Amino acid sequence: MNDPIQDLFGKYTEGSITADEVRALEAYLRTDEALKEEFLEHINVNVALEEHPDYPLYEESDLFPRVSDGAWWQPAPGWSWAAAASGVLLLVLGVSKISQDPGSVSAMVLRNDEAVVRGSELQFTLGEQVAIEEIDLEKGWLRLELPKGVVFDIYGPAKGRFLSSERFELDAGRLNVDVGPLGKGFTVVTEHADIVDLGTQFGVDVNGDSRAKVAVFSGEVEIHSRENESVPRLLEEGEGLRLDSAMDSSRLMSVNVADEQRPNRRLSEDDNIFQIRDNLTANESLRFYGIVSDGMREGVRTYTTHQAVRWWSDEGEPFPNELSGADLIQPFHRDRFETDLEIQLEAVEDATVYVLFDERYVTPDWLPDGLSDTGRTVRSGPWRPEALVTRDITPDANGEIYIRYRVWQTSVAAGESVILGESKNRDRVPGQTWRVMYGIAVQSRY
Repeated sequence: MNDPIQDLFGKYTEGSITADEVRALEAYLRTDEALKEEFLEHINVNVALEEHPDYPLYEESDLFPRVSDGAWWQPAPGWSWAAAASGVLLLVLGVSKISQDPGSVSAMVLRNDEAVVRGSELQFTLGEQVAIEEIDLEKGWLRLELPKGVVFDIYGPAKGRFLSSERFELDAGRLNVDVGPLGKGFTVVTEHADIVDLGTQFGVDVNGDSRAKVAVFSGEVEIHSRENESVPRLLEEGEGLRLDSAMDSSRLMSVNVADEQRPNRRLSEDDNIFQIRDNLTANESLRFYGIVSDGMREGVRTYTTHQAVRWWSDEGEPFPNELSGADLIQPFHRDRFETDLEIQLEAVEDATVYVLFDERYVTPDWLPDGLSDTGRTVRSGPWRPEALVTRDITPDANGEIYIRYRVWQTSVAAGESVILGESKNRDRVPGQTWRVMYGIAVQSRY
């Protein structure tokens, strides 16, 4: 071993290595397998990992995986960044005190909401590393971080197994995957197709007859059919597909979206208090409606796209009580361009339907037909200043742009339906701002 590398090894072991020197060491280890072995022999792996079983990361690269943001992970105080980098190098080079079985995958537990795992002796304690091969989740919600920073949410009841750190076979149940910048290629294997990530957040739900539902929350995925693997199908942000068989698929009309801040009371569309459909064909749209049960509140996402745009109370006003806790429907913002759009909501139980409509310009004829103006207003935002829908809005004191909506409502009895029309401003003149797509919320009257 030459002197520069020996010097790096020594600094690494004693914890005095700098960020630039870690990058240099990383470059050496990438290109020389024998050097990796020598590196591992040079340090006491078991002691290092025993002292630092959990580790923040000092930067992102394909050798130093991403960890979740501070809302999910808080590094222990007092650790130097050098010690943190040490733990990461050891893990990336394939050494783990908890992953001796080559068939298992090392994961960090980021969240455990009443998870009950059948036949497992693992204790899914927050912040701990566990070695997992098969998951048979009776109930609850587990959030795990996999190698390369892939964040993996699974909701019981669900069952599946890791075929590798980048492939998970789902037999039944619901999971959401956020692959982050380094996890591109993560694959969910189902009976009829493989769902391959292209750098995204997506969800897969396999029901009792093995039919899979796929929804893309951001980015893109490829669906590789068992029957036609040479021609994958691309799904983009806000689109969903039901894989009825290896050859047949259909548009996924709605997806019960997991709440970002708390467990979702309902993740099955069968449990909703309403059914939603529109008059767009699968050739016209594969877009889905996101449904967050009990999710209407300050700060929740407004649309299936535009992740930064959220619902807020109007400036200086409390959030309307009648909207709080309603089931939120997240439409697709691009539907504001659809002409003759019809959205049908059929109530499963007595409910109040709220339509949150951009207050600018003339109200369309269909809106007052059976709906009444509550006099309440809410806002969505912040919007980008260059957005087509905000050219006529002056930023607030913080330099942020919000759009105001007036709240309309109607009562719908169980078994009855309400038809909502287009958002498009037919009277728009050249140079005039586009109207945004309206919002929808449904509140049970029980």
